[in-house]
Amino acid sequence: GVYPLGMRQSPVVNRITRGRHPDGWEVQDVPERTFIMIHPGNWIENSDGCILVGREAIIHDNRLMITDSQKTFDALMDAMGTRQDWDIDIRAFQAAYP
Repeated sequence: GVYPLGMRQSPVVNRITRGRHPDGWEVQDVPERTFIMIHPGNWIENSDGCILVGREAIIHDNRLMITDSQKTFDALMDAMGTRQDWDIDIRAFQAAYP
């Protein structure tokens, strides 16, 4: 669905970005869910239900890994700027191989 994003202070984002970003974007108005943050992370255990950003998803040591997460998050935060009225369109996707 399409959900609004709101900027909020996040100890998690602050910690993960080593203080570069004390605030982060939260996906809001999701039924039965709260505190869905967009933040850097390389492994599924870094997400805890949040959205991880990165350059690509690869298989590393037989596990799914997100690459260049910190750089990608910094670029995302720069691109989103100070505007406060963003929406995010989240769609289910399953990769298919030829």
